[in-house]
Formats: sequence, structure tokens, C-alpha cells
Amino acid sequence: MTTMLRRVQQFLDSGDSDNAREEIDRAFGNLRRVDSHVREFADLLALGSIKASEIGLGVLGRKLLQNDSEINNEVVWLFIASILSRNSIPPDSPSRISLLVLTASVNSWELPIFALLAPALDAFFKVSLADGTPLIAEQTFDFLATWGRIYAKAPHVKTQLQELQSLSNNLLEQVDDSELKAEWSEGINIFFEEARTTKYSDSNVFSAGEELIKKIYNTQSLQRNTEDKNLAETKDKLLQLVTSSFATISTVLDSHGVILNPVIKN
Repeated sequence: MTTMLRRVQQFLDSGDSDNAREEIDRAFGNLRRVDSHVREFADLLALGSIKASEIGLGVLGRKLLQNDSEINNEVVWLFIASILSRNSIPPDSPSRISLLVLTASVNSWELPIFALLAPALDAFFKVSLADGTPLIAEQTFDFLATWGRIYAKAPHVKTQLQELQSLSNNLLEQVDDSELKAEWSEGINIFFEEARTTKYSDSNVFSAGEELIKKIYNTQSLQRNTEDKNLAETKDKLLQLVTSSFATISTVLDSHGVILNPVIKN
């Protein structure tokens, strides 16, 4: 078990959330590149208890909201993918709100590494809207209404969009503030209209994800931690996420006439 995950879990097992939070905060270093600390944090998000991942995302969210914080695309992708690779995330988990802060830091959903995450994110958003607490549902809706024009540039599956739109309409009907309702209505309509009409055409969408995983979890980094199985386990979970996402997204690309020739290498 990586040092961060082991120590955080020890604190949580003893009921000491404050020290668990401080341990994560101390371990954070430079978010401008993937290093051993970033990989350890990804292990915590992917493999730790739901409480550990919630605290971790909370600490990360506060750092991202700081004006001087910087995080590069590879680090953002790794953290989002690590959360989405978990077997399940409770509908009422605070991590559903914290993840929105991380996804809002993505500036270009056209990039293949981020486009590949859209099916899993759409499924994540559906649960948040349908079964999340009122605050989780509201914050998820606000993300789609505020950042929808950017997020719409990723490839979205038609059936998932239809379900998201139905859930969004139900939530919008419950808004009493007429000014807020009009603002949200405009933003959410832009998202669904552009998501339906955008034709994603970059066939590198799968290979980019696989190649990034190979880069992050290169042979050198794995050999350096032969006694720790977490890195290899996180890598496997990320590859499973990539494979599952591509299976879904390939139907969208195929309908756009994109030539697909994925090669999966473990």
C-alpha cells in the first residue's frame, strides 16, 4: 500500500479525519506534472475507502480554487479517471460535488484523453441528478448549465443525452426563482443542443488514453515500487475504464463515419 493511502487509512480507522486531511495536504506537491506524489494520490482516489477519496477530493478542490493553483492536463485526467474507475460512488457522496470542481478545470473536452471520459461522466451525472441529495443534483445541473458549451464538444451517446435531459427538465421545473430558472434554462438548452449536433471526429480518442496510462505508469515507476501493488492495480482499473469508455464511444464515432482501428495492449 502506498505511503499516503496507508497513513490516511490508519488515521480514518482511528476516527481521526483531521490528521487524515492534513496528511493529504502535506503530501501534495507540484500539480504541474505527474510525479510519485500524484500517482499516490491517484491510488487513494481509485483504491481508498469512499471516506478517504471524499477527503482527498475535498483537499484537492480547495487547492484548485486557490488563485495561484495550477494543474496540467495529464494530472487532471488521471484524477478524474481514477475517481470514475471506482466500482461505485454513493449517490449522496460529497465527492460528487468535489469532482465537479475538477471537471470544471478542463478547458478542452475535444482533446482525446478527455473526450474518452465523457460516457463515464455522463453516467456519473445521471446518478447525481436522479438519486443525489438536492445539493448534489443542483450543483450537477449548474455544472451542465454553466460549462455545458465546453463539455458538449466531447462525444456523447444519444440515449445518455436523452436521459440527462429528462432529469434536467424535472429539476428545472422545481426551481422557484424565475431569474435563476431562465439563466439555467438557457445554459442547459445550449448544452443539449450543441451536444446533439457536435460531430466528434478524432479517431485517436482511444490510443491517446492508453498511451497516457503507459506514460504515467511506465516500467521504471512500477519497478521502483515492486513491493507496492497499488500502482499496478490502479493502472489496471484505468485501462478497464478506457476500454469500457471506448466501447461506448465507438458507436458515436462510427455513426460519424470515423474509421476505427483500436489496439488494446495491457
